Amino acid sequence: MRIRRVLGGAGLAALATGGAGGGWLAVVLMGLVGAILGGLFHG
Repeated sequence: MRIRRVLGGAGLAALATGGAGGGWLAVVLMGLVGAILGGLFHG
């Protein structure tokens, strides 16, 4: 499943950035992924 893989990758990236002290970056990344997934589902 493609969407599940994207979500998994986003989760890993969020964990990596959070571990590196870039919490705000993880939030931005999740926002981006949410926008992309929203675009996939709505259009």
